[in-house]
Amino acid sequence: MTRSIPLLLLGLLAAACTLLPASRSQATPTPAPGASAPLSTQTPVPPTESEGRPFYEGPQGLDRIVVADDGTSIEVVISGGFPMSEGKPCGADYSMTTAVADTTLEVTVVQTAGRTGDCLLTELICCEHKFTAELPAGVDRVRDMGRKGARPDMPSAGLYFLVRPAEVPDLNVLPEGWSKTSEEANFGGTWTQFYRSSSGGGELEFRTWIDGELNSEPEYLQPPVEVNGQPAEYSNYGEDTGEIALQWMDGDNALMLLGIQRDFDIDDLIAIAESANR
Repeated sequence: MTRSIPLLLLGLLAAACTLLPASRSQATPTPAPGASAPLSTQTPVPPTESEGRPFYEGPQGLDRIVVADDGTSIEVVISGGFPMSEGKPCGADYSMTTAVADTTLEVTVVQTAGRTGDCLLTELICCEHKFTAELPAGVDRVRDMGRKGARPDMPSAGLYFLVRPAEVPDLNVLPEGWSKTSEEANFGGTWTQFYRSSSGGGELEFRTWIDGELNSEPEYLQPPVEVNGQPAEYSNYGEDTGEIALQWMDGDNALMLLGIQRDFDIDDLIAIAESANR
């Protein structure tokens, strides 16, 4: 799917090298016992004034999280350093600390030296800074404190599930030939399931935002519809992407189906949505 919903955009932008304002600065937390150092460290070389901008204080948004095959640790990655060219080291360096709150591992990455640029908004290649952290027993989610700092009012900000949450429903009615192909966690407390037809065609996405909210884009909204008698939002993206979306609330969680118009109409999506349960 090519369509990006605003809540996911929030996660992507926070992961880019456009870092949080200084007004978001927070005290650096005390490192958790056993918090590891970067997998590799390069000595940053301060670039000239035209090559970047001073780093900001406060936690920085992560680029991605990778869970080890044995499930005992994670690798966190942040892209940074400006400019990047052959033979020139990173222009910035970072450090990581962790803390445990109930079943959540809170990960804080701060910039410690150098300058940074808008690496993801140019043709430049950023350094990737990688850190490892052990997963204590009972931890089933990670909180990126950089993203949490960007949206302190949002309960799911920076949340990344390591295992599928119990609140995520399944779809029990699908068109003939369609089946689930994969599922994955995303930043922002989102769990996405992907479906495809055996005969080819597009993809159907089923997203669950834990403690989320509907993400309306007024310019695409169509007349209101209902899912199981409850209000729902129908969006048609027309020629922009060829996609349609159906969003509705399930208690405190927001759900969305996103499909291609050549595969589904809104009545199809409503029938599929009404089959969702846990």
